[in-house]
Amino acid sequence: MAFVAFIECRLVEKQMQVIQISVDEVLSMLLHLVEQLRISTGWAAQNAGWGLGRVNHSFNNDSSFL
Repeated sequence: MAFVAFIECRLVEKQMQVIQISVDEVLSMLLHLVEQLRISTGWAAQNAGWGLGRVNHSFNNDSSFL
């Protein structure tokens, strides 16, 4: 009976290791996605600012409408 309990204990330990690895992988992927989102958001903000600057600049320098 003790041998069966030992085997069951080892199986539970293995399952917990697999769960821990899975959790670590999920957290790693989540952190990677957050980093990519941060980079994409910064890139989009820079491009939006650049586009607004171009429109504003071209509008201010065009005196043909006056």
